[in-house]
Amino acid sequence: MKVSALLAVLMTGCSLATQPAARQVPSPSPITMQSPSPSASPSVLDLPLTSVGFSCRLPILTADGRGAFISFPTRSVSFDPKGQGLQGHGGAYYDRAFSRWLPVPRQAVSPDGKHYAFGQPAPDKTKVATMHVVDVATGADHVFATPSTDWFIPYSVLDYASEGIYLYTNYELSIGLWLMDPTTGAIHRVANLTDIQASGGNRTFWVGSVNPADPNPLGGLGIMPNQIDRFTLADGKRIAWFYRPSTAPRVIGSDIQGHPVVLVFNGTNGVIDGDYGAELILLMSPQSQRSIFKGPVSSMFPPISDSHGIWFGSDNGIYLYTGAAFQKVSDQPGYPANGCF
Repeated sequence: MKVSALLAVLMTGCSLATQPAARQVPSPSPITMQSPSPSASPSVLDLPLTSVGFSCRLPILTADGRGAFISFPTRSVSFDPKGQGLQGHGGAYYDRAFSRWLPVPRQAVSPDGKHYAFGQPAPDKTKVATMHVVDVATGADHVFATPSTDWFIPYSVLDYASEGIYLYTNYELSIGLWLMDPTTGAIHRVANLTDIQASGGNRTFWVGSVNPADPNPLGGLGIMPNQIDRFTLADGKRIAWFYRPSTAPRVIGSDIQGHPVVLVFNGTNGVIDGDYGAELILLMSPQSQRSIFKGPVSSMFPPISDSHGIWFGSDNGIYLYTGAAFQKVSDQPGYPANGCF
């Protein structure tokens, strides 16, 4: 996937939610401009294969929409005949509670794994967009009309949380923030946000913004956000966590402690430098960040975290960040559909 195509996806409707997790967040102080951090690994994606020292099976989604498992440490790949046609609603997730492949990304699945949700546009302007809440055990699809959106712009799931389903709409940018009751289908707005990138769990959200101090902001659909803010729904506070001039940062996931993983596209004179100007960064706090990888990472999203580290998929294989090193652990192209178990 070319960098321009990826940015279009990220800006127009692929806001990727991080896994909700209880965590302590340090009291932030005013953010300052941060210089690019040094690369934590080589500047090429085709890293040598590294063997892992543990045994588990990693469910993955392949580019052609099939579900498979990679067994470690042997790296053997087995395709599951039950995992077919999984790209209908923006991704796939292997639901361990029911041993089933679901045709939605992780953030669209309830915490107990019993339900998943997705939005669907209307077939024409005489009808309204709908939200679907599906019972995993029975396959029952509960359909709710959503007349508050345009017929061709459905709600998208930001986070299927314990208190309800957080939704947003996207048409060039992800906007709004709604909460849906999965039982009644009732939807009400809880915040008015632009460029919502992910859920941080515990009613917090990561939102893009434009820092006017940037002397050379990147272009695109207007000026691209160059800063990531943490928005807390309980008190409405919005605090800057990351800013780097001449970049386009996006939150694409989190580690197991809930620290956001950020994909940063760098640029020169307002123009994206391309894949080699990209970097993966783990934000520990507004004052602390850790470079995971720097190089061609345009297809490397979304990551999934477990006790082994952060798993990244790509067109070239599977990668694992252990906290100490970024390693290629399989040549099988694909994207993690749950943690390795």
